[in-house]
Amino acid sequence: MTGTYLVTPYAEKDRVKALGARWDAGRRQWYVPQGRDLAPFATWLPADLRAQHEASAESLPAVAAPSPASSPALSLPTGKGIPLSRLLSGVSQAVAAAYREGVWTLVEVVDARLRNGHVYLEVSERDERGVVIAKSNAAIWANQAERILPAFE
Repeated sequence: MTGTYLVTPYAEKDRVKALGARWDAGRRQWYVPQGRDLAPFATWLPADLRAQHEASAESLPAVAAPSPASSPALSLPTGKGIPLSRLLSGVSQAVAAAYREGVWTLVEVVDARLRNGHVYLEVSERDERGVVIAKSNAAIWANQAERILPAFE
């Protein structure tokens, strides 16, 4: 297997898996497949790679999350901006930190499609007037779908 191997405590295995790490049964170790951005995995990189990653991250401009009191209008970033992978990594880390134990959410299933055992969903939330206020795509992987779908049938 080619990729970057991680130093992952057992208690954090679900977090690295959710971010896209793969398990190498032979080495009994999680790794990031070659070509994937390492930013989401910075916490679990070996010490030498973590130092390199932090040095390269310092060369990119920092992005602060908008405060709730800030204007809802979007402003264009100055300079070159940041790579999408870095932005999504920050979102992923913020969500993982805010919901360490996981959380159930209430959604309306707008569309559900079954492909190769996986269930692909479009979900939304509506306000009291029926106006869509949030919308997202979701997936239930085949191994999980087999376990949880019978409860909904």
